[in-house]
Amino acid sequence: MFRTFLENDRFYKALFGAAALAWVGILGLNHYGKNRLAINSPIAVSSNAVPNATIQNTIEARLEPKNPTIEPNNLMPKTDTESITFEEHDIASLTAALFTNPKAVKKTLMEKWKLEYSNGKLVRDLEDAIEMSRSEIAGIREIFRKEGVPLEYAFLPIPESHWTNAVSNAGAVGIFQILAETARSHGGIVTSSYDSRKNPFESAMLAAKILKYLNSEFHGNWDLTLAAYNSRMPWEYRKEALKKNETLSYETYLLFLAKRLEKLAEEHKNGKTGLKNLREKFIRENLNYPPKFYAVVEILMEKHKDYFNTKPSEHPFKVYEFVAKYREHKVQSGETLSILGRRYGIPFGAIKTFNNLPSDLIGIGETLLIPNLPTVDRFLKQHGLSAGVFSEYNPHINGRGSLLPPGARVYILKS
Repeated sequence: MFRTFLENDRFYKALFGAAALAWVGILGLNHYGKNRLAINSPIAVSSNAVPNATIQNTIEARLEPKNPTIEPNNLMPKTDTESITFEEHDIASLTAALFTNPKAVKKTLMEKWKLEYSNGKLVRDLEDAIEMSRSEIAGIREIFRKEGVPLEYAFLPIPESHWTNAVSNAGAVGIFQILAETARSHGGIVTSSYDSRKNPFESAMLAAKILKYLNSEFHGNWDLTLAAYNSRMPWEYRKEALKKNETLSYETYLLFLAKRLEKLAEEHKNGKTGLKNLREKFIRENLNYPPKFYAVVEILMEKHKDYFNTKPSEHPFKVYEFVAKYREHKVQSGETLSILGRRYGIPFGAIKTFNNLPSDLIGIGETLLIPNLPTVDRFLKQHGLSAGVFSEYNPHINGRGSLLPPGARVYILKS
């Protein structure tokens, strides 16, 4: 069953520690696809809390893509990397840790998220996400397999939205949290009556294409791919690194962030930026995302093996895809869009949209294209379906009188 749910931001804090630098502030940039969860509750992270080596190596091996054009690069923190103690919301401590040992910062954050999802406030969210996605995960993994994206990234909706049809503050929608313009740029349809992002399989197709594109842009590095899925900051790093002919890596990206902190410290000192907002946004968007995802993957491997090992398979739906067809109509005296809509049995607004008309006014002699596409009501009658069943399996389609746009897909459970 598909769901609609509003995302709730959660805030957590990490522990006290490490070196002291001058008081600084930070600037977060716009999310590539959405606003993300923040971190605000205290968590003690032990430097001895090293993930099981066998599990760690298995994760790295399983994240190898089927498509050889996508090469993962240090997907998970290595087991020989020690944790580092720092206070996540103490900017001096965080900056010092990033300069001292960026790999350890990544691992420490991953351990913190692992505690949250295994023993902390996010345990129930993880369990609920698993249960809600059991009927969808095999089909979504199959979509990722066909796109050549590592299968584990099919679990991305867990840290993204906890597998709900969430709507973020930035307007990102669906289990994979995708912005409208991003969806459209990768072949999605987003209108008032049809939104690809609200269907789990449509959303998965978009997410797989986005991840594949980002991975290519960031030279096969999956840490940077994840970071770029969540934030615009990696693009600034990429531009600067390529200008200097440097190899892209997540560790040098973290050093880039540390340098950005230093720069913004001066701006804060001069009153140009606000500390609290910058601190929270920076941490939320630029540091936590890859560690959070990998923490979820480890927990699934350890505690939910049957779910983690779900084999990719086709989803249980028959899909109807609609191709645009139209006829020409020359406007006669006395005709209006409303009259034409009744004559051709389609909403007059569909004629207006299909012809990109700026208003409801049409002129005598004007040639209009009349789309020959079914409405939801007509489709229901043709296939003998109830509105309730249709809505349950097609949360991306809104309104029984709506015209199904060109490229629209309708999902009907196979009998």
